Amino acid sequence: MKVEILRGKEHIGGNIIKVTEGETAILLDCGAMLPVIGEAKVEDVFDMGRIGKVDALFLSHHHGDHSGLMEKLSPEVDLYTTVETVTFMDKLDMYMNRPLRTRGRAVHSLFDGESVTVGSLTVTLYITEHSAEGSAMFRVEGGGKTLLYTGDFKHSLNIPRGVDLLITEGTMLTRDGQAYADEDGVEMAFRRVFRETEGRVFVLTSSANLPRIRSVISARNHDCPDEIRYTNYSYSSGDAPRPIMQDVFLKYILENTGHKELAAPYAFIWNQFSDSRNKAYDRIAKHYCDTNAAASCRRINDLSRAVVFIRPTMVDMLEKLINEGMDLCDDTLVFSMWRGYEKDPNVARLLTLFDKFGVHPTYIHTSGHADAAHIQELINNVNPRRIACIHSENSAMIEEIAGEIPVEKADVIEL
Repeated sequence: MKVEILRGKEHIGGNIIKVTEGETAILLDCGAMLPVIGEAKVEDVFDMGRIGKVDALFLSHHHGDHSGLMEKLSPEVDLYTTVETVTFMDKLDMYMNRPLRTRGRAVHSLFDGESVTVGSLTVTLYITEHSAEGSAMFRVEGGGKTLLYTGDFKHSLNIPRGVDLLITEGTMLTRDGQAYADEDGVEMAFRRVFRETEGRVFVLTSSANLPRIRSVISARNHDCPDEIRYTNYSYSSGDAPRPIMQDVFLKYILENTGHKELAAPYAFIWNQFSDSRNKAYDRIAKHYCDTNAAASCRRINDLSRAVVFIRPTMVDMLEKLINEGMDLCDDTLVFSMWRGYEKDPNVARLLTLFDKFGVHPTYIHTSGHADAAHIQELINNVNPRRIACIHSENSAMIEEIAGEIPVEKADVIEL
């Protein structure tokens, strides 16, 4: 078995790994490089010709640094991944009004522990915990050798012991420890914020981080009576404690990826939509309005105790609402993302905006990536003969926890 790490070492993201056994070749992820925070987004110029002919792509999850270049692969390359990953990618592509990355391609959904044989390679998928739902590890067997590729993960699960090569992510190796170990800790912290905040709670987080959204909703529901917890309360401020406010995109994603229980009854609209453009956003926003499931973002000003999910790109909307009289003095801003995003210009503007009202961010976040202790736990559980580290700003740091297990530094590894 030949393993080629075509990209992914010494930086976070852009994972592309090719595994070859005899005449069979597969890819483990096909990711684009992450944009540099604070800089303009540029096109990924990776030479796809380096990949050569492959029979299948095994995709660990939908994040762009793992899936972003798959549309450049020939449609003859079959896709193997989880139902959740396919669903999220398709719904996102539809909303963004761009061609489906799965269109024209044979798509095979695998369940936890399910194996598939492609030529001379057998691959088994194992569901794992990450900030993208449906994330997976892959165990690849062929020619009497075995490889385990972790993709992105937070905790190791019940993976069979004994592999010739473990390729693990190492995102957290260069980062400090976390105040919250897991989503349970995050939820408890949100409960405290909800109890202690007189006004609104603005939650700055990724719309793709479903575990985080679930933690926020669960914390909000903790003190909410059963008769209104899961019902479509109206926008009048007295109907429910802390109404949930989500924009059209987040509501659409939640409702169309099997998470209607997390979707707010109403969406707020912060971008104008047009009947004439006939773009997906316009149709979705109009549909929500026509069915009384959306309202103007001015509702944020009307609801003084709402939980409002926001993203950095909404800073112009918030400035407009403030100019129209919205007061943030009694509100809380929860920064529920990696703090490295503070360098993003929109995030910096947003923090400055809240600071004018004396509102300083409350940091409540746990990474979707394994720290050194959990990588060590995986190593102990899997007992690999060799280790390679990718998706890290300093992959050599894996040596500190590998013990006596040899660490592969080459990009091409023969098993």
